[in-house]
Amino acid sequence: MEPRMHYMERIEFYLPPTIAVHGEDVVDGPSPVGSAQNDVDHGPTTQQSAQGSTVTQPTDNEDRRSFSFGAANTSVDVTDSFRENVSKLSAEQRLILDFLVEDLSKGRCKLNFCEETRKVVVHDIKQESQFAAKIPERTLKIANKLKADNKQLETKEFCDFIDRIKHMKPPGGVVLKDDMVTLGPLQRYREGIEFFIIPDVTLGKGLNATIRVLEDKGSMCRHALKSVMVNNFQSNEIRAMVALKDYQICPELYACRLYENEVSLYMEKLDNCVTLEEVIRQLPSIEHNPHHRFNFALYILLKLSKIVNTIHVCGWFHCDLHSGNVVMQRANSNDVKLKVIDFGNAKGSRETSKSEDKVNASKSDVCNMLRQFCSLVLLGDWFEDLFDFEKNFDRVIKEVANTVLPSDLTQYLLSIIQNGFNLKAVFDHEAFISKLPGHSHNIHAEDISIVVEKLEFTTESDFTDLHSSQRKDLLPCMEKLYV
Repeated sequence: MEPRMHYMERIEFYLPPTIAVHGEDVVDGPSPVGSAQNDVDHGPTTQQSAQGSTVTQPTDNEDRRSFSFGAANTSVDVTDSFRENVSKLSAEQRLILDFLVEDLSKGRCKLNFCEETRKVVVHDIKQESQFAAKIPERTLKIANKLKADNKQLETKEFCDFIDRIKHMKPPGGVVLKDDMVTLGPLQRYREGIEFFIIPDVTLGKGLNATIRVLEDKGSMCRHALKSVMVNNFQSNEIRAMVALKDYQICPELYACRLYENEVSLYMEKLDNCVTLEEVIRQLPSIEHNPHHRFNFALYILLKLSKIVNTIHVCGWFHCDLHSGNVVMQRANSNDVKLKVIDFGNAKGSRETSKSEDKVNASKSDVCNMLRQFCSLVLLGDWFEDLFDFEKNFDRVIKEVANTVLPSDLTQYLLSIIQNGFNLKAVFDHEAFISKLPGHSHNIHAEDISIVVEKLEFTTESDFTDLHSSQRKDLLPCMEKLYV
């Protein structure tokens, strides 16, 4: 009995739509009691259970029925769908359901719904549980058999996958810039032969990926190498970077490839740069003149507005344009370039075919852009999320601006943000700047250079918040990799 009890400590199964137990609805499930229905051979449907428990059928003129289970003497409100599904169960299966309802009513177990897996989970099962103690032994044996069947199914799917690869003959990778990636014999690109990793240099590290530096032996150029487990990789990251390559608004992608369940991206390494997130951190200590700071923030806003417009015109939405994904690269003492990184959450025209989806994607980019501008002016991010920013920007700005901005700049700030929100459905850079206050057209280069000269730019780019899978060593094994 011990192994069986251990097996029953956590039980997962599907429930039919809308079952209410003691007045608390369980969210819809896709099918009737899955494990009971599939794990046990169906016997004849009767009104009397194996141990004498009776099941009272509801009347047909009720929209919601109530089954009274004899052993538990517990009522459960159900839909017609549930009544029909229960009627198909064997007496043994009905008894199992009877025990479960009795245990729930007496606190011997708990029932929760998992949104992610769409499964109902029975947990916190007590020792005196009738459901766990009396569930037929052969149910468990059949469940174990199903596990073996699943292995056969997985094996079949794997073989089908191999057959599809052989039929389609896709490349293992693509070189997009020949003069930056030097392939060896048989189109191979191997660590220690065609390139080598620069030790102890990490450009960035996220929950799911690490970006390191490699040097191509043929071109003698250094690249950024980002490796992501294929299960967590979004192919839109490659598609978006390729679509935007001629606009110089994101790191250039030199090559990409798949090997050993990992996607590797070889791309431009950004030097002499800093993320906007770090700039927001530095500003309070380096620039105390609100007019210089406001002009600098407005200068960055206009550049970022043009980038957002370009991304949208090309049929893409970044959808994760927070300050850690905007990199400021120093061009000279009077100017900076902006580049956007990490297109892991990007959405294209395929995902935004509905007008509502397109509006939401555009809204995300525009709100993030305005939020970063506000953070530069107000010396910090005063909002919990984009929803908080959209709903409360007027009140928060008026409260915070009293201590960091003159009243005229506060009105400018509110006007700019409101104009941006008015265009968020279909963002247009030219329409946006045409509605900006006259002050925005009088940005002086010396105001920009004053702030730029005080900023600390790193020699290596700072990539953060990556959307991929966490591993100790993310460098791919390069021995027999074909690009």
